[in-house]
Amino acid sequence: MKFDTREQTKSRPHLAYAIEGDEGPWVVLVMGLGMRGAAWRPQIEALRKTCRVVFFDNRGLGNSEPLDDRSRRFDMKTLGADVLRLMDELGIERAHLAGVSLGGMISQEAALAAPGRFLTLTLIATHAGGPLTWFPPASGVHQFLRAQASRGQRRLDAIESLLYPREFSDTTDRAELDERMRDSFGGRPPREVQRLQMRAVLGHDTSSRLRSLAVPTQIISPDRDILVRPSACRRLADLIPGARLHRIPDAGHGLIFQSAQRINTWMLEHFARCEAAA
Repeated sequence: MKFDTREQTKSRPHLAYAIEGDEGPWVVLVMGLGMRGAAWRPQIEALRKTCRVVFFDNRGLGNSEPLDDRSRRFDMKTLGADVLRLMDELGIERAHLAGVSLGGMISQEAALAAPGRFLTLTLIATHAGGPLTWFPPASGVHQFLRAQASRGQRRLDAIESLLYPREFSDTTDRAELDERMRDSFGGRPPREVQRLQMRAVLGHDTSSRLRSLAVPTQIISPDRDILVRPSACRRLADLIPGARLHRIPDAGHGLIFQSAQRINTWMLEHFARCEAAA
């Protein structure tokens, strides 16, 4: 099953979004750098059975409104405010919130701005910011630059190397992985949007504020990640009071597909713990 953003917010910049699932708690999913919300497909398929799942295209991407002079503000707090604005329009008082990579940084800002709006927080392959976490390992920089400079299949090959360890690419269903790559990365995002998102990442730093975060949080860290250093992911867990850390030794940055079953299980267990405590 394929999912896509079909509706748009009334407030501007218009954000394209979709809702899957008919009942249960609300779950808001926030996607990472240059990717549309539908890239959460492995999680949407699992969560929609018992939850109402909201996913969206970040400002300037996919079916969301193209950038204009009003919407070029791309600091992380503004992107976090987009999450809250979407929830307000949909009448969602409280939700489980999950973000991957850049989406995890956006989610931190949303949760810090309005902790009472979130039942739980799931942060995947992301970090708290600061000078020691901005730049990936050398191998990640090389593949990222290769992806930016390439087109067509060469670009997809470079992105695949960024996201997945070779052992996974060599042993997974090739047709399924190729479909995943085409669906998620077949269309190159606007360069200006990617530039502004990268600038937001470079300005991201929640490390001095996370000690006050009172939202039940779990961190999921892929130990083979070449974009976000695993040590930065673990530091994030140390900064958030009571955060639960899950490590996946064989996963890369593309873990929401590579390790979908584990992630989906951990998310549902996290939601259940929160409901039991309440």
